[in-house]
Amino acid sequence: MDAIIVPAVLGLTEWAPTLSVASVQRLRAACLAHLHGRIAEPLEPPADFARVNTVSCRCVHCAELGRFLVDPGRKEWALKAAQHARNHVESAIRQHGCDLDCATRRVGSPHSLICTKNQASYERRVRQRKDDLRNAERLDVLSEHG
Repeated sequence: MDAIIVPAVLGLTEWAPTLSVASVQRLRAACLAHLHGRIAEPLEPPADFARVNTVSCRCVHCAELGRFLVDPGRKEWALKAAQHARNHVESAIRQHGCDLDCATRRVGSPHSLICTKNQASYERRVRQRKDDLRNAERLDVLSEHG
């Protein structure tokens, strides 16, 4: 909806010849329902350090990462492991969109992957909410003129 339908309907409804076409109006109504539904969802920053664990790998290091992600009291985790293990965990973090910032601490051997929880998902939802409000307003205004 967000990548294709909403932008297409905005374009169709802003072009006068298609504004009153029944199929365009039905698409506009579907887009508004989609946008208003998401706008109605609660939007709050995380209350603690617990984050969603979407990591599907169950190796020992990723399992430890998963326990860290859901822990509401821990902001930082250090994985002291060989480079291939650190690379694997960092890849899993990127692949699954975990709300973590990663850095390698190159002190001692093996080095450590330092993972710090962030609010990236919440910040994405804030940006999405702004886009949704703007797009819903544009579609609502267009319906008043149509």
